[in-house]
Amino acid sequence: MIEHWRDSPDSALSVRSLTASAGTAASAIGYHFGGLEQLFVAASRRMLAPAKLWMERVLRDILPLGGRPVPIQVSASIIAVTIDQWIGERSLAMAWRRTKSLSPTPDALVVQLAWDEAWIDFWARIGECLGMTVHARTLAAFADGEACRHLLSWKPVLDKCLLQETALALTSWLDTNRIAGDSCRMAYRAGLTSDFAKLNDDREIQFSLFGNAAADLLARKGRSGVTFRAVAMEANSTLGAVSHHFGNKSNLLREALYRLYERETMTGDRGALFKREIPPSIMLDQIITGIVTDNHPILAAYDEIELAIYNDPDFIDLGTAARCLDDPSGTWALKNLLGGQQPSQSLVAAFSSVCRGAGHLIATGARHADNSDAFVRSALSPFCVN
Repeated sequence: MIEHWRDSPDSALSVRSLTASAGTAASAIGYHFGGLEQLFVAASRRMLAPAKLWMERVLRDILPLGGRPVPIQVSASIIAVTIDQWIGERSLAMAWRRTKSLSPTPDALVVQLAWDEAWIDFWARIGECLGMTVHARTLAAFADGEACRHLLSWKPVLDKCLLQETALALTSWLDTNRIAGDSCRMAYRAGLTSDFAKLNDDREIQFSLFGNAAADLLARKGRSGVTFRAVAMEANSTLGAVSHHFGNKSNLLREALYRLYERETMTGDRGALFKREIPPSIMLDQIITGIVTDNHPILAAYDEIELAIYNDPDFIDLGTAARCLDDPSGTWALKNLLGGQQPSQSLVAAFSSVCRGAGHLIATGARHADNSDAFVRSALSPFCVN
């Protein structure tokens, strides 16, 4: 199971594939664990102890900083290097990431909460070493969201540069309310934007009625909700027509993913969006409510896209695009939080990672609603000029 999480795409997961790789009978999973979901929980629990040991080793490395405030460039470097090294521990990192998507059984909630508490404590202690204790929750949320994104590997050197720039955008804002530049991100984005558009033409991705229906289902119900029958009902069509249009489930999911990503990042009436001005405190409350109530479709869409394409060479193009393409809704939301000040795209990316990470870290439902609200508010408040 751990090797599958580390190396294989989700689409390759089945009882048959797991038992074949282990050289055992399919009934062994039920006999030893009770079922596939219980196996997931057991694998996650097994990886938590070595993950904590890794965290302790990192903390020992940065302990000499002694809790004194350090230059923002140093803080950014330590944050970025820590995230990059965590991703380098891919068995641990993928177990951590997959744990977030476990079905919400009582046993799964326990192990999810244990991972979250270890992560929050780890980043609180890093914040203490960097003299950033007041921003501990922002750091934990940022590192969570950014690590999930950094797992989408493309070109290691460029990926690390992009991560470094995003971490610098975060620390610059937290320390001085200065908006750092985004030259690396814009250079990274320039080639990917044209490649993404060309990819749509090359693969003949049809943004059709069926594609829209599949994307809507993906956003609302996740990958498990994207079936031929569900798309037919959503599009008010027939099962035969949908089956003929896509051919197989892989094509159906691919079009849903591309259409959803294209919709969220590359289309829409941006002029109308940016004309909507909302006071910072109200904008903050709206974002917090969306995250706490799990009613934030764009964040959910990114999660679904990431989970579907990790370790899948068929989706490497979408994975690289997901790291860096435009985020108009995030730009608009952050601009409102900043009282109309235009953010750089690197600061938007940092803010987006904080939003996603905060959502992940309250998602178990084990915390009381008031505590969840307080956690998200604490993580996001530094971006609000009020």
